[in-house]
Amino acid sequence: MTALRPSGAFLSSVLDLAKWDAALYTDKILKQSLRDQMWAPVKLNNGTSHPYGFGWYLDPVGGHKQVHHGGSLPGFRAEITRFVDDKLTVVILTNGDNANPSSIALGVAALYIPALIPERTAARVDPRVFDAYVGQYQPNPSVVLTVTREGDKLMMQQGSSAEKRELVPENEANFFTKEDRRPTFSFVKDEKGQITYLVVQIEGREVGKAKKIK
Repeated sequence: MTALRPSGAFLSSVLDLAKWDAALYTDKILKQSLRDQMWAPVKLNNGTSHPYGFGWYLDPVGGHKQVHHGGSLPGFRAEITRFVDDKLTVVILTNGDNANPSSIALGVAALYIPALIPERTAARVDPRVFDAYVGQYQPNPSVVLTVTREGDKLMMQQGSSAEKRELVPENEANFFTKEDRRPTFSFVKDEKGQITYLVVQIEGREVGKAKKIK
């Protein structure tokens, strides 16, 4: 049986991954001590830690322990997410390059774990405020995020082929998306009042920062 491979490719069915998940609750394949190591954050040379174990991302959600990993091939994207303490696992296999299986997995998990994902309320904001946010933002040299205003909506797109997503205002500076309510997208101004960065936070922790380049 081949599960999600470290390279990001996957060759498994949902039933394969269900069997793998069941085995990970026992000592049949890996002892508890090895599983504990697998789900412990890696220690970096500078003394800090990073939320990644042996082949698993370690991202708590709403106070619930989550270990997960994705996989992809051209035309396919997948995710297995395990809420270990809740004994809940969600496996998502999709036929689409632009699919977001991790977001789908959390949405399914939220049906079984109350208050896993926070409720967000859209605010009424003058669309003219959005004009200052329009432009291009670069989180790293290989990625560009484009923010546009389309009527009374603020839209965001990664690259030129990805699907546009609406940034729903929670107030004049903070936004979320309907597809994934966890991240907060905040536009940051400098001392002159000019927008300089787009910052992404999840549960109060900064997970991304993109500089406005245009």
